[in-house]
Parts: sequence; structure tokens; C-alpha cells
Amino acid sequence: MLIRDVYPLERAFEILSNYTAELAKSAIAFLGQDPRDAVQNLRSLADERAVTRSRAERLIGVHRTRNNLVHQYPDMRARMLFEAAEILERELGPFLRDLTSWFIGRLDRERSSGGSG
Repeated sequence: MLIRDVYPLERAFEILSNYTAELAKSAIAFLGQDPRDAVQNLRSLADERAVTRSRAERLIGVHRTRNNLVHQYPDMRARMLFEAAEILERELGPFLRDLTSWFIGRLDRERSSGGSG
């Protein structure tokens, strides 16, 4: 089961989780702020109303699970991975839509005001 089901999912999960963290980091840099760790960046995006607080917290849980997988026994890893992957599957699309809308809104406001931020 591990080789057939868990390991392929684990790699894809890690890539998507890292991608989410990098997008959050880029959004914080876009604001002119210094990016921090993924948890703080996602919370800052919620503060900026780029994403909802509940979505940020769910994605933070996914990120923490990704970090914790390294230290777990194989049977625990499988359970944690499947649960977190289900959350990531539900949240990634809405996160991308929210973040894209937020970026577009910020850019439109900057253009209409003729300045930055």
C-alpha cells in the first residue's frame, strides 16, 4: 500500500503544498512586505482579505501536516497524508481564485490611483 498508494500521493501533495506556500510568499512580497514563513504569510493574506481566515487556517494545517510527515511512522503518514490531501484538494482551487481576484483588484486600484500600494 505505501509504495503503490501513499508515496506517489505524498510527492504530489508536497509539490502542491510548497506551491501554495510560494504563492503566499509572492503575494506578501507584492505588498512590499518582507515574506516570512508560510504560516505567517497565509495569516497576513487573511489580514489583507486576500483569502478568508478559515481558508488560511485550513491551508496552514495542510502546511504543518507536510512538515510533520517527515517524522511520522508509515501508517500514521498514510492517514495524515490522505486527510491533508483531501483538504488541499478542496482548498487549492478556491485559494487560487481568491488570490487571483485579490491581485487583480489591487492592480486595478493602483492603476486607477496612479500610484503604488
